[in-house]
Amino acid sequence: MSRLVWMGPYWRWVPDCHLVQGQYKREDLIGTSAEDLYADPDSRDAILEAIRQRGRAIDVPAMFRNRDGSLVPCSISATIARGAEGELRTVATWRDITGRQQAERAAGAGGDRYRSLVEQWFAAIVVIQDNELVYCNPAAPKSSATPRTPS
Repeated sequence: MSRLVWMGPYWRWVPDCHLVQGQYKREDLIGTSAEDLYADPDSRDAILEAIRQRGRAIDVPAMFRNRDGSLVPCSISATIARGAEGELRTVATWRDITGRQQAERAAGAGGDRYRSLVEQWFAAIVVIQDNELVYCNPAAPKSSATPRTPS
């Protein structure tokens, strides 16, 4: 998990911080505005709007730009906190979610394959939940089987 903490308007280093894809060093980020790292400024606006409405932003997706220009999908959680001198600051944590997105895409592809198999299967397939028919594949209505009524 890549994690940086931004205490607006500047980055603060946390001991367990890992740099996004190893491209930034501590010195690269201290004193840098977070705005410079967003690939899409509207993402930052969405995070700030969530903080305004709910007092915090949780797992808001955003795209960041690495030093080499590559894009990194991240999940941002942020809130407002008081600094040492009482000033209000935005405190944010962002995680690289590249792996999570790859897993979601793979799961979606597997679901599509399963759905296709069920739809094309020659035998009747039905799903009953809470004594209610919620799904039947195209072969089910053509089946000669008749449902039994409970005795």
